[in-house]
Amino acid sequence: MGIISIAVRSGICIYAVKYTTDRGAWGSAEKAIQFKNETCKAVNNTEFVQTGKAHFQAYVPMPQFPDLPKTSEIGFLTIHYYNKGVKSTIRFIEMLPCYTGQMIKKGSDFVKKAIEQPPVQS
Repeated sequence: MGIISIAVRSGICIYAVKYTTDRGAWGSAEKAIQFKNETCKAVNNTEFVQTGKAHFQAYVPMPQFPDLPKTSEIGFLTIHYYNKGVKSTIRFIEMLPCYTGQMIKKGSDFVKKAIEQPPVQS
């Protein structure tokens, strides 16, 4: 039973790759885009998809997405956040001796407090 299911699944995968290769999905970008458009048009024109779309749109409102930022804005934001990360890293390195001293003080205070407390007797 296991060998048959593996053979069937392998056959389906091989056929899918062969079909998409024959149709041009793995070729140039223009052929791939044309294949995608043809496939989407064929799938969207089926009765099953049309019924599903109508049912989905009746119950679920379509979200409105904002426009993508312009290329110049993306460049600015990338530089801004990179610089912010560099500044934060430098600030952490600058404060590292202070943070280390605070941790050592808290640790030594904890040990002193634990030593000074009388032992708990049961």
